[in-house]
Amino acid sequence: MLDVFPALLDLIEMPTISIGMPVYNRPELLKQAIDSLLNQTFKDFEILISDNASPNPLVQEMCEEYARRDPRIRYVRQPTNIGAFNNLKYVYENCNSEYFMWAADDDLRENTFIERGVKALNADSSKAAWFCELDGIKFDGTPAQHIASVSPFASRGNKRIELIRYMMGSGPKMMLVYSIFRHPTLREPIEFLTHNHQIPGADFVLMYVYVSRHDITIDDNVLFHYRFHDQDRQSRVKVPKRMFANRHFAGYWNGASFTPYPIMTRCLIPVRYLVYLTNKLSISIGKRWRRLRRS
Repeated sequence: MLDVFPALLDLIEMPTISIGMPVYNRPELLKQAIDSLLNQTFKDFEILISDNASPNPLVQEMCEEYARRDPRIRYVRQPTNIGAFNNLKYVYENCNSEYFMWAADDDLRENTFIERGVKALNADSSKAAWFCELDGIKFDGTPAQHIASVSPFASRGNKRIELIRYMMGSGPKMMLVYSIFRHPTLREPIEFLTHNHQIPGADFVLMYVYVSRHDITIDDNVLFHYRFHDQDRQSRVKVPKRMFANRHFAGYWNGASFTPYPIMTRCLIPVRYLVYLTNKLSISIGKRWRRLRRS
């Protein structure tokens, strides 16, 4: 009798892609984000929404309503706030489709985003993840500041050059976390951050851990719209600059462990740290110069 259960499980067809959506207290943008996913031309997906104990009751009401209307949506409300990383990890670990992607509760996607990503990964088994060019939008959906191209971070056959470009580059590399991934390829990066999620700039480090192990392809079409918030800067956790740099760059080195690149990564860190300090100094001088001109 027990042998029947594995056979039954085999008959249950998983959707092609699972979408993990960690949400917290933004009902005014959540509807747009969910609708952006439901309007995709590719329909074979599931959405797991994990509400990180949002104090605003509208979040729960909205998510439960969507889950009632569409069987592809699962809604889970965490009893207490488990932190941003643990919420990201929760949606990943509770999805088992071939492909996986995270979706924030405020960003938007063109309706061909998933279709193009799945098609590209199906066509090229050597690539583990897919992303696209992106732009920025304001709270009201109007165009925001320019976002640099992510194409420099595409894999082109030379992993050492790719890692140097990732570490030294100043483009929006943290946006790669919103790629479409082959589900199993995220396990090791997630496991690394499980023990190191207090690293400042953890999203940067997560993708360095990923890129040091897997290849990413980039679509040259703008299919992703990143939402900027005026309060983003004010809401960041304040970390002393030296502590931030030390812990952040140590994350790169540790993340490259068990790959052929830890020594190369360690050699790059002093150079990257110098670039980091130079940029900070340049910004500081620029601010002082503007203040002097106004006075």
